[in-house]
Amino acid sequence: MTTLQRIPPSPKVMNDLYLEYLHDNPGIPFAEFLEQKGLVNHSHEHPGMDDSLRLPLGLATAAPLPQLIDIPRLPVRGAVKVKVLLVDFADRAGALPAAHYEELLFSQGSLPTGSMREYYSEVSRGAIDITGSVHGWLRLPQPYAFYTNNASGTGGYPGNAQKMAEDAVQTALASGVTFEASLDVLHEGQVTALFIIHAGVGAETIGNTPEGRREIWSHKWAMQQPVTVAPGLVASTYLTVPHDCRIGVCAHELGHLVMQWEDFYDINGQWSGTGFWDLMASGSWGAGGVRPTHPIGLHKLQHGWVEALDVTTTVQQLTLPPVEASGQVVKVVSPAYRDGQYLILENRANIGFDKELPGEGLLVWRIDEAGIMTNVAAPGALLIQADGLHQLENSNLINQGDDGDPFPGLADTRQLDDDGNISTSFPAGPSGVTLTNIAWDLTSKTVTLDILFENAPPLPEPMTPGLIVKVDIRGRGIESYTENQLAGCKYPFLQVERFSVQFNQAISDLGLEYHAVLGNNADTGFVAGGAFCGQEGERIIGFAVRLTGAQANRYTVTYRGKFGIQKPTEWVSDGTLCAPRGGRRYGLKGLYVKIEKR
Repeated sequence: MTTLQRIPPSPKVMNDLYLEYLHDNPGIPFAEFLEQKGLVNHSHEHPGMDDSLRLPLGLATAAPLPQLIDIPRLPVRGAVKVKVLLVDFADRAGALPAAHYEELLFSQGSLPTGSMREYYSEVSRGAIDITGSVHGWLRLPQPYAFYTNNASGTGGYPGNAQKMAEDAVQTALASGVTFEASLDVLHEGQVTALFIIHAGVGAETIGNTPEGRREIWSHKWAMQQPVTVAPGLVASTYLTVPHDCRIGVCAHELGHLVMQWEDFYDINGQWSGTGFWDLMASGSWGAGGVRPTHPIGLHKLQHGWVEALDVTTTVQQLTLPPVEASGQVVKVVSPAYRDGQYLILENRANIGFDKELPGEGLLVWRIDEAGIMTNVAAPGALLIQADGLHQLENSNLINQGDDGDPFPGLADTRQLDDDGNISTSFPAGPSGVTLTNIAWDLTSKTVTLDILFENAPPLPEPMTPGLIVKVDIRGRGIESYTENQLAGCKYPFLQVERFSVQFNQAISDLGLEYHAVLGNNADTGFVAGGAFCGQEGERIIGFAVRLTGAQANRYTVTYRGKFGIQKPTEWVSDGTLCAPRGGRRYGLKGLYVKIEKR
């Protein structure tokens, strides 16, 4: 999905509007009332705003059609560097010192409610570390009113926030601010995480009123004219938040920029999406924005921050600890589901940044990778609410989640069948899956349940995909091979500097990742989707390939390499590092990868 939307309106704005709606009794649905008030967001008309699109906006000529549910191109792990520019204006001066934002975004053990760095450390279970530098205040050449232009900064260029971001970077460069190569976290030649913190308040806390239109609505977007900030590095995408920002808004927008997540609420106001249960919906406003709730398990799973127990047959007496501490979720795949459909089960508890959740217990998410969050009838992610009230699907938008949503929850619902008002099934037909004997232990905060495949047909025999291996050979360029060929080794003295591995056809619930260890001891981290792994001018001294997804246990991937003048290595499999016997002095000359059914 490449829909565009700003940060969701604050709960106070929504509550005030709902009270106005009840008072006026206009005789129309609340969503239509919101549209009359100008709160339906037309961000889908602007590719690059609050989606995962990372091309400069000027390269996007039209709004793309709805796509599969957003899957990050590159899993994020390790260090994430952020560049923060504080900007003010002749008609709106900045006030708070840079140290305030350093503490808000990057501190450890300082704020009682936690910093953005501590938030992402917790939700990723230490997989990423957010650090950065703060510069400013930087006085921009145009007044604040020029950039807001009575449209909250999201109107036409150049009188909008895109121009503000461009001017911010140009002013920073003129002031001697340097942009380090390490800011390119996603290896795409762009500054991955550029924060523009502006003097003024966020329009999302006011609403679409004359006053609100004179402020900037917090968002992620792409500049019309990207700015080169260093050799091989441009500033293009950015996020902007106000001077009094809280970490919820910052973490939400960073979710777009770095984690490549879409908004998981309906930008057209027809329903609540994932609600308070998800950072990428109303969870960004947890505790008024100072303690955002965790991303849902789907988002974490996409980056490998949690582990999924894949369930395709009956499992009884399953114990599931809180996901916040254990990093465990359950992925249920029924043969009755279409490709890309499954359930994700996660146990959420009031601990850590999830302390302000509206309830505790088992959340059952119905995931459809072909769904879009603007279609409540077939969304990408839908919470099966245990009380059966379907409040998240209602258009009043006031109930963003409550203690009737988890199992057993307030309604004491201990079973979820494959039919009825709430069920494990998609609209196409019964799943044959029942969740039963669902129990919640208040002391240990664990969930226990049985998952029964009583009427489900057996899983079909898997088909075996082929592989395409590409190598970038020093001085020769890119060559492509199949899984039955040794990729590279044609040239006695030339090494493979980068490589990629991908399927020759898509297989549902089966993915493939690979990484390399370089001669300078750097590790590229696992990449996927046919992206190249390695670095020009640097030898590869080890590599590994692994399978991911619900069907990974039905296949095995094996591989070996030829390093320097040595004989090919022994075959290794499933994520084991393949390296030469002689250490780092031998660079990779060729590799062989194959996949087989178990």
